[in-house]
Amino acid sequence: MKRTTIFLILLVVLSLAAQAQNLSVSFDAKNATSSRSQNSTFKDGYGGDISDFERERTVEITLRGIGAGQMNVEVKVWWIGKPLAGGDKLLLSSNTVTKEVTASKGLTWKESSGAVAGHDMKLPLIGVRRTSGNKILGWVVGMKTPGAQVYNYKSSDPSLVEFVRNLK
Repeated sequence: MKRTTIFLILLVVLSLAAQAQNLSVSFDAKNATSSRSQNSTFKDGYGGDISDFERERTVEITLRGIGAGQMNVEVKVWWIGKPLAGGDKLLLSSNTVTKEVTASKGLTWKESSGAVAGHDMKLPLIGVRRTSGNKILGWVVGMKTPGAQVYNYKSSDPSLVEFVRNLK
């Protein structure tokens, strides 16, 4: 009787200890801010304008632990853009961070694209319009738990996820 009771208690303790390490992680990402600053270097009375500008966007990321225990999670943010003068999508920047997630508290932070510069020249009297630089199309956030081979994605535009998957 004593051995059976001790065995059952040990089994319950080991079972509870195993359950304490069961943590799953959910995440969300959403647009946080978007800004543009412009500096006109030339203006005339006929609609002509030469200006330099910078754009910046921020994404807010939230991780939540469900269950018990803690886990280190890899989060990667890709910023995708396109040349103002036309062309294919391109990777503007990316950043990878590792965050410790627990069930007791959620984590929320912001990631920025950094300043993306452009130049615009409009001279309608002589029929000239030239642009250079890049524009921000959006972001993709990927989350990967330990042992996972692929990321789970959230994005500002679903078509950008396929672009990120095809990056080497």
